[in-house]
Amino acid sequence: MSGGITDLSKEPLPEAITTEICVIGSGCGGATAARLLAEAGHEVVVLEEGRDLVGPERTQRDPGMYDQLYMDRGGRASHDLSISVLQGRVLGGGGVINTCDVVPIPDGVLHHWATKYGLEDFAPELFKRFTDDALGDLSASRIPESMVNSANNKLRQGAEGLGLRGEVMMHNRVGCRGL
Repeated sequence: MSGGITDLSKEPLPEAITTEICVIGSGCGGATAARLLAEAGHEVVVLEEGRDLVGPERTQRDPGMYDQLYMDRGGRASHDLSISVLQGRVLGGGGVINTCDVVPIPDGVLHHWATKYGLEDFAPELFKRFTDDALGDLSASRIPESMVNSANNKLRQGAEGLGLRGEVMMHNRVGCRGL
């Protein structure tokens, strides 16, 4: 195997795959790790349980897509069943199912990791370049005010009336008309 995507659901399974590094999962984390490792000159294979859904296979209709896009048809939960987990099972993983919302790691969380666990590279001022690179790769931007609907504007007004602060999220939808 060399370069590109090989869909093993449509090809005879090889007896063995030899590589330097194997990344499990093609979601945001796996894809980023694989890209950076490959750019650094490593031989990388990404294994993804889900399929590459293209064209008419992506119906945009929830009932028929849950078994195609989500682990356990969207019914996955923590061991004690107290937390529902929507986990992607498709080429692109959670990046396909997360409505394209982009939420950078808050500085307070980075600071906590850096100080409590001694992960100095996670200090916000050092980690910023990684965040900026990732946001650029994702074409992330603030959702324009023109795409904030009336329900969300009412929510914002209510929050402000209670003295709460919020902000419009970032997303990585390119060319979205907000319909």
